[in-house]
Amino acid sequence: VDLLKKYAPKQGYALALAVDDVLAGLVDDFTQNVGTLAQDNTYDEALRSNQYLDDADAPNEERAFTISPAAKAGFMKLDQFTNRDYGKLNDGVNAAVKGAYIGDWMGIPVYVSTNVEGTNAAGHDNGLFHKEALALVMQMKATTHVQFDINYLANKVVVEHLFGSAELRDDHGVWLKGS
Repeated sequence: VDLLKKYAPKQGYALALAVDDVLAGLVDDFTQNVGTLAQDNTYDEALRSNQYLDDADAPNEERAFTISPAAKAGFMKLDQFTNRDYGKLNDGVNAAVKGAYIGDWMGIPVYVSTNVEGTNAAGHDNGLFHKEALALVMQMKATTHVQFDINYLANKVVVEHLFGSAELRDDHGVWLKGS
């Protein structure tokens, strides 16, 4: 069995998840916040978070919600997120089960991720932000190195990756404390 071929894609996935972890950890650094941890977010909190971005003069384009599956369940209880009079769901009624993108609210795409920081018991760090709020720099793409080690009679594999991230515009993001 060629273990290198079998495990190499998993190493790439692990590195991508590490990058996602770092970015998910920046949401609770936003000074503007709404909601209460471990509680479903309300429609008023969604409106207020959007108002924070409007107050900061963040463009309407390229805003996005990133929420946990628990927050998604809370939002799906709100008529404003499910009724087509307020927005549109992705591909109709079954949108909630078709991946991360579940639809939009007031033209803002809503994405669900299991990698949002937090737990169901303690609450999650959901967010609404404009793309200028955070920066990600990939200085070096994932590079695989393979070497045969004669001492162990085995191939050794390492994948290196160099990236950095930072919060650039604090007023272009809102921490939605919630479920």
